[in-house]
Amino acid sequence: MSTTLDTATEVEERPDPTAVEAARRERCAFLEGRLRALAAEIAAAQAEFVGLVAEFDRLEGWSGYRSASDWLSNHCGHASATARKELALGHAMESLPVLRQTMARGALSLDKAAAVASLASADSETALIELALETTANQLARVTAAARRAIDPEADDDQAKTQRRNRFLHTWWGDDGMLDIRGRLPAEEGAVFRKALEKAVDILRREAKAAGFEDDPPAPGVVEELVDPVAGTVDPNGAAQADGLGLM
Repeated sequence: MSTTLDTATEVEERPDPTAVEAARRERCAFLEGRLRALAAEIAAAQAEFVGLVAEFDRLEGWSGYRSASDWLSNHCGHASATARKELALGHAMESLPVLRQTMARGALSLDKAAAVASLASADSETALIELALETTANQLARVTAAARRAIDPEADDDQAKTQRRNRFLHTWWGDDGMLDIRGRLPAEEGAVFRKALEKAVDILRREAKAAGFEDDPPAPGVVEELVDPVAGTVDPNGAAQADGLGLM
């Protein structure tokens, strides 16, 4: 009798799958709505931000730095590529009022607005905005990139020439005796460098895993104390890449 009662109690306490699924769906609906609302708020804030950046650049408020994008990198924590995109979009929207208004009300993300701005004119911005509202950011990027190539087949060549002009590599000794390195490479050379660095990091990772097993394998029950090369570093991923560069 006791066993029967215990079993009945377990059945009664088991959660109703239908109720669990309903709760999950309700939570997902809330999260989706909140994420969409926040995305719109972020887009609206970014519209104001890039507009102010363009004005700041025009007034040369960044004086003392190399450029407005350099100032953004130093004071707003934005990567150089992000800063350049924001600056370009801010200036473009000065002559694209419909795009500016659409982004300001949160209807277009920064990436979508930048894609539209890269191709739009006063005559075409409305049509491009309508396209942006109906496509994903990735689809829009592909469409606008293809359109730019069709309009200017030499655009890719111009970009390559610009990258070649802007390449550099600087090294200097820091006060702590470490060698500091900073540079920029054109896309093709950068891809080769990244691939070689990834290969070097992978080699060192495999060597670390194999350490201690060069001779006989450990006896049963004996745990090998392997040394992690990046243990205790401030930036383990960066340290691994630094070791890879050393190997290269």
